[in-house]
Order: sequence, then C-alpha cells, then structure tokens
Amino acid sequence: MGAFLSVSQGSEEEPRLVVMRYEPATAPAGLSSDSSARASPLTQAESASSRDGMEKMKYDMCGAATMIGAMRAIALLKPNVRVISILCCSENMPDAKAQKPGDVQFAMNGKSIEVINTDAEGRLVLADGLCYARQLEPPTWSMPRP
Repeated sequence: MGAFLSVSQGSEEEPRLVVMRYEPATAPAGLSSDSSARASPLTQAESASSRDGMEKMKYDMCGAATMIGAMRAIALLKPNVRVISILCCSENMPDAKAQKPGDVQFAMNGKSIEVINTDAEGRLVLADGLCYARQLEPPTWSMPRP
C-alpha cells in the first residue's frame, strides 16, 4: 500500500482504508469499488495545483462521498445483491516529509511509480485501492485489466 500511504506522508492525519459491505444472505455476488483521495483545499504541495484551482480541491473527495451515499441508498432499498465499496481516504499536506517530484513509490502490487507531479494523489490511492479490491473475492467477480 505504498502508493496510498505516500499521499499522506506530510499529514498528521493517518490515512484510512474503509471497506463497506452490503451482503444479504441469499444474494449472488456483485461489486462496486471506488478509491478517492481526500485533500484539504488549501494544503497541497506546491506542484499540486495553481492558486486559481485551490477551491476546487474539495472535489477530490467526491468519489468517496458518492460511494458512501450509494451504500446508504443500497442499504435502504435492500436489493438482493452483494456490494462491497472501498474508500482510500488520505490527506495530502505540504510538509518536509511530504512526497516530492522525483520520489518513487511502490504500489501494493509491487510496481514502482515515479511521482512527476504531486497532483497525482488520486491516481496513487486508486492504484492501491484497486489492487486491494482484486484480493477480496477473486472467484466471484472480475475487473478488466488495463
């Protein structure tokens, strides 16, 4: 989970991997997965975004927020399908320990990722979130390979 963990290196807040499940006893398998970074609007590393785009950084958490809302709707509607939702929640803050352009991170699947621009936090958490999702229940679902 090095790619996911690297995003929060500069933050005092620890990252969280949240797994939400809706599993009716008689349901066939189904899966929904999303990984999303949570970034503080005014606290990104310098190469992350221009000042003009800072107020839009709050939207970095929209994928995770959408999945929380979807899981609530699923629980209320009670469909006969199993759903697993994965959220990688991480805060990207500038600090002496934060990742910098040129750093190399290692994803959960062992692949190395060179950070060219620190605005890649969403892709970094997504890499490890999807790798984690693949491990959950391989016989019951499939995800296309890139």
